[in-house]
Amino acid sequence: MTWLGKILAFFVFIGSVAWMYLSVQAYVLRTNWKAEADRWRQAYEQIRAAREAEYQRFRSSEDALRRQLAIEQRRTSELQKSVADLIGRGKRETDAVRDLQKLYDEADIKAVQLQASRDALMKELNSVRERNEALENDRQRLVVVAEESRREAVRARIAERVAQFVAEQNANLVEALRGQLRLQTTGGDLRTLLDKPPPPVLPNLRGEVTAVKDDLVVLSIGYEAGLNVGTELDIYRVQGEPRYLGTVKITSAANLYPKQAVATFYPARAVSFNRLTPDEKPRPGDLVKAPESFGLR
Repeated sequence: MTWLGKILAFFVFIGSVAWMYLSVQAYVLRTNWKAEADRWRQAYEQIRAAREAEYQRFRSSEDALRRQLAIEQRRTSELQKSVADLIGRGKRETDAVRDLQKLYDEADIKAVQLQASRDALMKELNSVRERNEALENDRQRLVVVAEESRREAVRARIAERVAQFVAEQNANLVEALRGQLRLQTTGGDLRTLLDKPPPPVLPNLRGEVTAVKDDLVVLSIGYEAGLNVGTELDIYRVQGEPRYLGTVKITSAANLYPKQAVATFYPARAVSFNRLTPDEKPRPGDLVKAPESFGLR
């Protein structure tokens, strides 16, 4: 082969390689373009779908906002009405507060007047209370004086009756002495008259012990019940276990009163008073009776 043939063959080879490169390049470009076009188409579809979805969301949001706007407009209208009502109520409340303030001022004035009246009344009450206390003290003092006067009157009546009783006893004694004088002329005995026992008491005589001091007892009966000097009565315990305690005796006319008497206690057991047990000593509430009214001791 000649050099020309070789050169032509080389150029043909070079042309073939270039053609092949261009063919491969065109195929590759076509393939890449199709892939890129598919990718862009897919992206476009995605963007379009996203836009459609966004548009739908926007429409939904817009509808919701429109509905919310309508609701808010209604609420605004209602709030405007409420504000108008509140403004009216505020005006009325302001008027009421003004009226109340006026009443409060008037009440404050009245309160001051009432406080002054109260202070005056308290002063008058204190003066009245002081007068009442003074009158109460005077009343108590007068009651005490009246009670003392009554007691003095009672003591005077008791003293009068005692004096009358003593006078009667002395008259009886004088009469007895006169009888003795008459008996002396006939041979009588003075001792027989002086030892004459007191008159007997009633068989149904009852009394009780009201106070006790050592061997002296105060009885609830006196000479109005028939007691005399020398009268003896039996004393019994009636509270708790009944028992016979002994006797009591009127030893002095000074111990006799209209409705009371002081007698000396003689125990049933023959021992001194200090050796008696507490149950053997008389107590307030013990019963005294005439000796004739008991058959057992």
